[in-house]
Amino acid sequence: MKKYIILLVFSILSFILIITVTQNYNLGMSPDSVSYLEVAKNLQDGKGITGNNGKLVSHWPPFYPLSLVYFSNFVKIDILESARYFSALLFAITFILFNLILKKFNLNFFTEFFLNALLLFSTPLTVFLMMHSEGLFLVLLLAIVYLILFWIKNDKKVYLIMSAILSGLMILTRYAGIGFIGGIILFLLFFKKNNLKNRIINSVLFSSISFFVFSVWIFYARSFGQAAVDRKFVFHIISFQHIVEMLNTFLQWFFPVFTSYFVIFTFILLIIFFGFNKIKYIFLNVNFYNIKLLFLITLIISYILFLFVSISFFDVATPLNNRILAPIFPFLLIILSPIFDRMIGNCSIKKIIILNILIFGMSYLFVNIYHDMCLKGSGYSGKKWIQSEIIQELQNNNYDEVYTNEHYALRLYLSHEIKKIPMCLFPHTFKKNESFDFDFNKLKESISLGKGALVYFDNIHQKYFYPSRDFILNEFENYDIKKFNDGFIIGL
Repeated sequence: MKKYIILLVFSILSFILIITVTQNYNLGMSPDSVSYLEVAKNLQDGKGITGNNGKLVSHWPPFYPLSLVYFSNFVKIDILESARYFSALLFAITFILFNLILKKFNLNFFTEFFLNALLLFSTPLTVFLMMHSEGLFLVLLLAIVYLILFWIKNDKKVYLIMSAILSGLMILTRYAGIGFIGGIILFLLFFKKNNLKNRIINSVLFSSISFFVFSVWIFYARSFGQAAVDRKFVFHIISFQHIVEMLNTFLQWFFPVFTSYFVIFTFILLIIFFGFNKIKYIFLNVNFYNIKLLFLITLIISYILFLFVSISFFDVATPLNNRILAPIFPFLLIILSPIFDRMIGNCSIKKIIILNILIFGMSYLFVNIYHDMCLKGSGYSGKKWIQSEIIQELQNNNYDEVYTNEHYALRLYLSHEIKKIPMCLFPHTFKKNESFDFDFNKLKESISLGKGALVYFDNIHQKYFYPSRDFILNEFENYDIKKFNDGFIIGL
């Protein structure tokens, strides 16, 4: 029991943390969250994996909303509230699996505690504060890694088969799981010490089972006459800005933003407490060529390469931020664990002081994020949207149709038929909308006939895809325009 005390403490702490921080405004809501919520509610009502328009939702895979429905039915509370407890549970399970994986590396007690503290206070794991699929995705990924580490040790096929089943579910949670599955197959083919025949058999077995699980979704989508993956092939080479964003995200994980002095201060403390020669000795004498570490490194590289390909050929608007890169953070900590283990060694007062300073510094952004979440919420479920004057106005009036540049927020709060204002650019490809003039004239005709209202929000994300505020005001200068602190409404 004693050797699992860290596991128990941090899993309980993580559960309490999510429940406490989200008690005022629930989980944060993004555009993806609104779609997940719609699908989950329609599933619960027996309408299938569809949006409120009755069409199949295949832009996002279905396992997260499916899991929400099952969990909601089990705990007997509504979808939105159950998502909060589900996220807290997933956060706790993340720490359980993380610690079980750490046990495979024979680290000392203080190193395990230090790594758990870094994980708890990290910014990547703030994804659990949002109604996103990343929490479930990370739990499945950690479970897969844990099973494969078992398989590496004893070569029993049952662990490989179980990990393949979970890998299929991981793709059904986020299509980005393909990146990690590619890394696993590479590892099975080239790095596991086995004869070529066995390596090929293991790779084919793993990939076949994973694809079989995913194929259920393919056949379901076909029953709607649609493809399982709603993504278009458009070549747009990954930009330098993407690379810079990714590097900034990595740096932000270990050093808070706008705190370069913290980096310098930490380096000076390391020199004082450990000495330059000792630090040099630690880095030169850590054996990174370990089959288990090699496996984790392969996963990280494969996932990043997959993101590069996805951005270049399918979705140029994908950001390389905390949310997208979060799944690799626990593995980065584990890969660095031999260095931490040698640095920490037997505990001393000096080492406790410097490690506490490191944890305190790295938790800088964590504290700000959780503080803001507690006081203001995040995304569409936050205080900003709850108190929106435009939404309150729409809730008190009965418009047949609403055209807007922020349809996700209105889908969350209203029962009206919500339509998008025609876009100037398509968000996933950045291509110009050649039919913009025609579409916008149809919108003007609809407004002039009194069929609906045009709702324009200021200061929204990805605002540049839509026509500007000035353009719309000029086009409707002879119409009744109601202005609010967060935008305006145009109608007869």
